Amino acid sequence: MHQDVDLRVRLVGPGRLGRSVFALLSARGLPVELWGRSGRIEGDCPDPNLTYLLVPDRALGAAALAHADAQVLLHASGATDLEVLGPHPAAASLHPLMSFPGPEVSLPTGLVPAAVAGEGQAAEVAGALATALGWTPFPMNGDRRLYHAAAVVAGNFSAALLYAGGALLAEAGVPEAEARGLLLPLVRAGLDNAARSPAGQALTGPVARGDEAVLRAHQNAIADAIPALSPTYDALVGWSRALLRGEAGGR
Repeated sequence: MHQDVDLRVRLVGPGRLGRSVFALLSARGLPVELWGRSGRIEGDCPDPNLTYLLVPDRALGAAALAHADAQVLLHASGATDLEVLGPHPAAASLHPLMSFPGPEVSLPTGLVPAAVAGEGQAAEVAGALATALGWTPFPMNGDRRLYHAAAVVAGNFSAALLYAGGALLAEAGVPEAEARGLLLPLVRAGLDNAARSPAGQALTGPVARGDEAVLRAHQNAIADAIPALSPTYDALVGWSRALLRGEAGGR
């Protein structure tokens, strides 16, 4: 559907995502250039027909004004609506549901879902750009606050929970340098199950079994070892119970 769209790309924002997108497009042989505040930094793309803003949210308004003459104007923010791009006649957004540490570290491989918001030509071009990058575009024209919160909960907070599990394992006597790595296979298995199964099948452990004695023992031990983690543990127990009762999302 998107393969016949001509893409000549100006990227604005030499941060981790901007450099990663530049590397991906360059590797695929597409005409692309990377811009910063003072102008072009790398690459050369005469007559670009797409400008992709990969700047921090707070800088989007100014960047949109600076590139208001773009044929198609996209931004990469997950949390910001299209209004920040002003009254541009061809505006959309393309936000990858993935973290990008920068091409100096590694580029994500495998499935990279990418949310496209907008209509008409701009949305078509955004989808074409996603496909050119090897991403899988999907439409997302709903509440961006909830969309971005979903990304934060699933991405950032899952990492925070792995750090929490590692801290507890270290408190139990496992070498701290090894703790998170030892938990990672369990985390991956749990997430794989949750992605394809309802909560009643995917959730295991003392909450699913209704083992209140074990849960109380956990709560007491966590309160002694890492008190700041106690409210999080209690909240996750409550959320898991709601999932199992069918009173929350993720069914």
